[in-house]
Amino acid sequence: MELLKKLNKHGIDTESVITRLGGNVPLYLSICKKFLFDTSYPKLMEALSLGSISDAKMHIHTLKGVAANLGFQYMHALCKHILTAMEQCELKCFEHDINCLSDEYKIIIAILSDNGPGQKLNSSN
Repeated sequence: MELLKKLNKHGIDTESVITRLGGNVPLYLSICKKFLFDTSYPKLMEALSLGSISDAKMHIHTLKGVAANLGFQYMHALCKHILTAMEQCELKCFEHDINCLSDEYKIIIAILSDNGPGQKLNSSN
């Protein structure tokens, strides 16, 4: 449950997601660990660096959905805000929000990586 405590401490809404999963904590933790391999954030950053706002919109929309499903509320809110901003203005208008999203992404990755690669997740983590 160490990972669960760390996620909760960071403000991740683990409770509602675990409830939706029928109380299956190991399943939730397993799904969270899969976020380490999700490509939507790296693809978003690549699209932004290439100036491809249409691709960036697609990737941020995907990341927004993933974040919502995992209980990453702050990340979800940032994605939602950035997606709205992308519809209305240029990159410079939402650059600060992208930086906040990058910081949040790095924090979540660090939390999820803390157990070390290849370690089996179970209800005692």
